[in-house]
Amino acid sequence: MLWKLAAGGLIFATAPALAQSPFDGTWKAQLSSMKNQAKPQTYALQGSTYRCVTCTPPYSVPADGQFHKVTGMDYWDEVAISTPDDRTVTYQFKRAGQVIANNTSTISADGLTLSTVSSNTNNGAGTPVETKGSATRVGKPAAGAHLLSGSWAFAPPTAVSDAGMTVSIKTDGDKLQLTSLGETLNATFGGPFALNEGDPGKTMTKAERVGPRSMRLTDMRGGKVVGVTTYTVAPDGKTLTGMGRNMLNGSTNSFTATKQ
Repeated sequence: MLWKLAAGGLIFATAPALAQSPFDGTWKAQLSSMKNQAKPQTYALQGSTYRCVTCTPPYSVPADGQFHKVTGMDYWDEVAISTPDDRTVTYQFKRAGQVIANNTSTISADGLTLSTVSSNTNNGAGTPVETKGSATRVGKPAAGAHLLSGSWAFAPPTAVSDAGMTVSIKTDGDKLQLTSLGETLNATFGGPFALNEGDPGKTMTKAERVGPRSMRLTDMRGGKVVGVTTYTVAPDGKTLTGMGRNMLNGSTNSFTATKQ
């Protein structure tokens, strides 16, 4: 879901001495507000072998259209990669034997732009989330390899299904609840890490107050911190900004959401 782009989950704090927290309600992120700073992603596809060089962790599988096991991934465990032509690559991902995502990457005729389309049901509700995006080539194409090969600088997504952009929040004193795509987090501000129930990646989140309209969320998976994000509600209570850092790849991102 969108709220995982920053740090793996979005939880909001309650403000002391207020009858209702400024975070309470339903929020929808604005696509045009999304910004990110990340290192280019590097792929190598030559002959019958595909390698994701910059994935966390990196992996290599045959590009033969068959499913192959991949270890160390939080949200999937098998992938099938096909190359219908010299400008297209298709991906299917499985988790526990079930297909949970289909992605297609298409390179422009000049080899400089990568367009992506994906459909992902890997959430607590199994709701399809459709996403479109693009990337610009960094450097030159690799000689004698599929046009996918090389490094790509990805822009923020150009389209995301509404289901992946919306979250509902409830607070009661130091207690908070986040609900989105069939996943629920019940946590205590200043308390221990709490499980995001329904999250296939089993993300644990710790919530801390930073101010009356700000909070910091720290996400952990497999005993390691994977993201930290700060969220702040504007004084008028109508907009919220999120600024996060992904500890796995060093990327940073931000967005603005509006209260519905």
